[in-house]
Amino acid sequence: MKKLIATLLTAGALSLGLQATPAITASAEAAAVAKPSTKKCVNKARFRKIKKGMSVAKVRRIAKHRGRIESDATYSDGDRNLTLRFRQCGTSWRYSSIYVSFESTEYRRYVRNDVCYWEDTNWDGSDDTYVCDDYGYWETVYGGPLKVTGKSAYWF
Repeated sequence: MKKLIATLLTAGALSLGLQATPAITASAEAAAVAKPSTKKCVNKARFRKIKKGMSVAKVRRIAKHRGRIESDATYSDGDRNLTLRFRQCGTSWRYSSIYVSFESTEYRRYVRNDVCYWEDTNWDGSDDTYVCDDYGYWETVYGGPLKVTGKSAYWF
């Protein structure tokens, strides 16, 4: 596309009676071979900086782009999964994307379940004691910031 623009600029200059000077030709050729913009894409170096456990904000700072939300799911137990898609630098294939998956921070919490009752050890009612047993359990709770759980990319 850039070569086409350079050719059209040179042809336009010639049609107007201007000579195609080396400066015009050189600037047109430089525009034709200029590197593509890396403003909204992720290259391999930035991709390699993304590590498990990073927050969404940190990944977006590394990628220098917000990315597109590919999927966002919240489950009844409070867990949340998020997948962001970023464009790869220098690839023209439409499936050349980088995917970064996030999940809510998981931690365990103990839930007490006390059962209290009167206990008579000798069955005559003289030495009743009040006893509490804990039948609690550990449960998995999700919360806090989303953290990177995986990433994938195909480089062609």
